[in-house]
Amino acid sequence: MANLYLVGVDGSGPANRAVSYAAEQAAATGAKLMLAHIIDWSGYDFMGPEELAERPKYRKAEIATAQEQIIDPALALADAHGIAAETVVHHGNATEILMTLIKDHGVSQAFVGRNGQSRLEALVFGSTTNGLVQHAPVPVTVMP
Repeated sequence: MANLYLVGVDGSGPANRAVSYAAEQAAATGAKLMLAHIIDWSGYDFMGPEELAERPKYRKAEIATAQEQIIDPALALADAHGIAAETVVHHGNATEILMTLIKDHGVSQAFVGRNGQSRLEALVFGSTTNGLVQHAPVPVTVMP
């Protein structure tokens, strides 16, 4: 069975570099590639009845927008290296969803970009990259 590389994508320059590097590595090793975008969403947000009723429509629109603006360009980067990638878009906490994807799909390595987040922001809000580096059961390559 071929290795599977997971790339967290958000449309940023570092994430795009992560896609290109992961695609190069996949091409060299025969690994498969999975591109994942996580839309930040909490089930604990306080919403009124009208907002709750409209939420499924907004989630569907957010997924379509993410597909067009983030996933499709990332797929084009992978394709430029001759790699056809599978994709996933989920709502939730990025670190938690990426960790679940790693475990559920038998990912052998993860690739992410590092966005410039201050130390205080990382402490207060958390950081997907920091969370993966600290807790992932597989190697994590971080692209600047």
